[in-house]
Amino acid sequence: MHPSVDVQVWRLAVLFLMGILCSLTFQVYTALRAATSPAKLTGHVLDGLVAVVVLTAIAGAVLLINYGEVRLYIVIALAMGFLFANALVGNIVYGLAFTCARHTVNGIARAKRCLTSAMSSFNQKIRLLVTAILPKPPPENGDNRQ
Repeated sequence: MHPSVDVQVWRLAVLFLMGILCSLTFQVYTALRAATSPAKLTGHVLDGLVAVVVLTAIAGAVLLINYGEVRLYIVIALAMGFLFANALVGNIVYGLAFTCARHTVNGIARAKRCLTSAMSSFNQKIRLLVTAILPKPPPENGDNRQ
């Protein structure tokens, strides 16, 4: 028994949207990685993590939508959605994600500099306060007579 045409079109549409979602995820991740420039090992771990998350989402969608059957139209629908999103909004999404990530990274760096400066100033004032409150030790000149 074959599924009806409307079910097949629904499956194709959902897989097409899944391809768009994968493309947008890829664009955002690529922009975040470019903006933060993680270390080599961290980059590899993050690449693997994103790949596992995306592939798990695709596998879950195929399992729910197509009952686990792998057909050629699945690959075609995913690829068409991916290419469609890249062609229409790929650069826009990348640019927005990169700009937001760069501003966030710069803001965090600026806040870190301000906090470091404030802590340095605070430590200096605490040292001045402690030296003003505590009595000064007597000079040590080797003479213990009083």
